[in-house]
Amino acid sequence: MTSDQALTFDNGATDKSGFFNVTANLKSGVAAKTYNGVTYTTAIKMESSTTVTFTTGAAKKLYIVTDTPSGKIKVDGNTVTADADGIASVNLSAGNHTIAKGDTMNVYSLIIK
Repeated sequence: MTSDQALTFDNGATDKSGFFNVTANLKSGVAAKTYNGVTYTTAIKMESSTTVTFTTGAAKKLYIVTDTPSGKIKVDGNTVTADADGIASVNLSAGNHTIAKGDTMNVYSLIIK
């Protein structure tokens, strides 16, 4: 993958494009979250069984839109801390990547640029 990708959960926890492989449960009744002018209304729960895997063909930046300011999430086994708005970001090298539970939180979107 060399182009930008984004995943939301409005249509369930399955990525119809096939880029992201998601093992997660949807979280119902979450408060809406707006990031970069987009409002998200559905999320997945980050639980011990939750994983998201994907492969990038080039170096990219991953943005994880969460509901937890300063919350922690694991990307490729490393802990990444969200900012005060609940946005976690991490630079990715080309290759296989895994997102997993750090703190308990809800994730609204995954954006790769």
